[in-house]
Amino acid sequence: MKRAVDVLRELCYCIEVTGGILYRDGLAIPLGDPEWSDLGTVYLDACAVLGRVPYEAKDYDEEEDEG
Repeated sequence: MKRAVDVLRELCYCIEVTGGILYRDGLAIPLGDPEWSDLGTVYLDACAVLGRVPYEAKDYDEEEDEG
């Protein structure tokens, strides 16, 4: 069981170190890969299992990424 918890923590770390998630159109979008909303959903599930608050990106401007 400890290994499963460690893996969930590692998943959360990977999402958080790349900027967390944004909520857009009812989906949790990870900043590390905005096209992979499934990963955002898994991250939210992992946070729920671990009892941690999801890291939400703040003041993200999508236009800055494009330019």
